[in-house]
Amino acid sequence: MNLGLTHQDPGEIIGVRREVFSRKNVALTGKQLELCLLLLRATRSLVATMGQDTANMSHWIETENRGLQGVPKGLMKTVSGLAQTVQYRDAARAKV
Repeated sequence: MNLGLTHQDPGEIIGVRREVFSRKNVALTGKQLELCLLLLRATRSLVATMGQDTANMSHWIETENRGLQGVPKGLMKTVSGLAQTVQYRDAARAKV
């Protein structure tokens, strides 16, 4: 599913090289695992509120968001920005 993230973006968000995702036995631990789970939460929240509308999800990820005061794709590349995005998505999901 295309959420507007390139193949390199998840690696930058989690803090691993993108080649890690092509391996069969990937073992993320510690902070990398926590960041991976936060990214998964953010994407699941998008799917829950937007269904299978990948164009809308991609638009949301790549567009300036006044509530977040930034572009989600860029914000998620920092720990605080990823956490803020997840909280924002959780709040939006609660309204549905």
